[in-house]
Amino acid sequence: MSIPKDGTLEKKVTKDEADAYDPLRDEFPCSAENFKLHLEGTPAHPWNKAAADVFVTNFCNKYPHYEPEEAGGHFRVHLDTLIRKYRTQQLTKDNPDAKAESLKKNRKNTRKATVSTPLL
Repeated sequence: MSIPKDGTLEKKVTKDEADAYDPLRDEFPCSAENFKLHLEGTPAHPWNKAAADVFVTNFCNKYPHYEPEEAGGHFRVHLDTLIRKYRTQQLTKDNPDAKAESLKKNRKNTRKATVSTPLL
């Protein structure tokens, strides 16, 4: 799963759908053909855990030389990144200057962290 070329992430699952999902009673919430993530949730949300299982199963079926544990670990890291990018996008969507301000602040903090302090 990748980020669209225009950089926008759209939530695929509503909060109500995600909250209604019960991993003890329901089957997987999506399939490989109808793959959806709950971007407003966390990687540990039951919907996202089940979606990760769907992804890993189908990925390992297609690429059998990968171990499920390895593919699952990589997917969880990717899911965490997607969720963070989605949240950033939601914070900056109403204020176009907010993203530029955030990048400027991050660069300033990075420079501060990399500049060494003089020894006395």
